[in-house]
Amino acid sequence: FFFQAEDGIRDYKVTGVQTCALPIWVARTVVVIGHQREAVQAAFTGRPALEWAVQAEQRGTGHACMMAEPALGGFAGTVLVVCGDTPLLSATTLHALLERHAASGAQVTVLSMRLADPKGYGRVVRTPDGEGIARIVEEKDASPVEKAIDEVNSGIYAFDHAALSGILSSLTANNAQGEYYLTDTVSLLQARGAKAAVWCAEDPRELLGINTRSEEHTSELQSPCNLVCRLLL
Repeated sequence: FFFQAEDGIRDYKVTGVQTCALPIWVARTVVVIGHQREAVQAAFTGRPALEWAVQAEQRGTGHACMMAEPALGGFAGTVLVVCGDTPLLSATTLHALLERHAASGAQVTVLSMRLADPKGYGRVVRTPDGEGIARIVEEKDASPVEKAIDEVNSGIYAFDHAALSGILSSLTANNAQGEYYLTDTVSLLQARGAKAAVWCAEDPRELLGINTRSEEHTSELQSPCNLVCRLLL
């Protein structure tokens, strides 16, 4: 995994992405890279199974998926979108997400989590019955009522590729950050009659993003505990 630390890019458990994915059969792995991409690629030398897509301008998560589309081409099946800054993410959680996605019949399934302090994360707005997902609202665009929601988007999704590729061109950057949000695909797909689902992870710790040294330290403290807990179960 790589993240932008205070003093630049740092190699953080670079084998984490593939180690996590090893127990999950995947047809292809496309890695979207941008800032200091040469350093990222160099760290993965000798891993020919990886395909690279370049996001020269960082214009949001939706834009990153747009840059991956040429590599995916006519791929038919499920696309698992995973962030590169979640070193505690387990294959067990990804398996569970994929199983729920398949069982739901949805075109997109969002992996969410509940946090005591949701600051900085996009909020998951549920449907009136509390079972489904209506939309995801980024914090900078959220109302005071929406900011009070403690269920947030992890940034990890399972998509039907045909549905994803068909909706990316409908994304706009008309928002507070001027970015193309992948989160907007949820409401856009539903507006076209597609189904969206959400699954809230049992342990939010493994979904926390690591983007600063303090967050890295917290992650390192939690990881051994996480491992011990699993060994005891």
